Amino acid sequence: MSQGNNSLDLYASFKDLIRDDNFPILTAAILDIKEDVVNKEQLFNLIPKNLCGWIMYTDRIEVGKHTDIDKQSYILEAEFVDSQDQNITKKIKLLYGDTYLLSTYICQEQQSNDSNFCYYEKSLYARQDLQNNEKRIKYRFWYKLEDQGQWIPFLQQFVGFEKED
Repeated sequence: MSQGNNSLDLYASFKDLIRDDNFPILTAAILDIKEDVVNKEQLFNLIPKNLCGWIMYTDRIEVGKHTDIDKQSYILEAEFVDSQDQNITKKIKLLYGDTYLLSTYICQEQQSNDSNFCYYEKSLYARQDLQNNEKRIKYRFWYKLEDQGQWIPFLQQFVGFEKED
């Protein structure tokens, strides 16, 4: 039994024992990360149409579903989820000039707790000035298992929007 399996099982039994809904549900999964350094022209060719997410330009932030990206403005940062598969997220970050880091995060569910990664999902309220029919933003918060058996925060992955109940 690996440390990851043991600690996630222990966490689940502890959560059941104290019956506290404030403890997040941790899900073991495989996280595949692909990173490419691209120029602005390459970036626009790699971004699919009909995106769901947020874009931070130099002069504004746009939240919601996007059918086209403003190619005249500079993107500082953005996160999009694949509208067909919430397990695929693209994150864009301006490095310098016309050079961007394009990261693709792919989550694969795992049947057992024997993984070096786990996550929990949480919905957060969007700032009122950013709400555009989308009240809540949903993220996955990832943890990575270190050699010493400690789970450390690793990254956050945008996975879409939720309508307010």
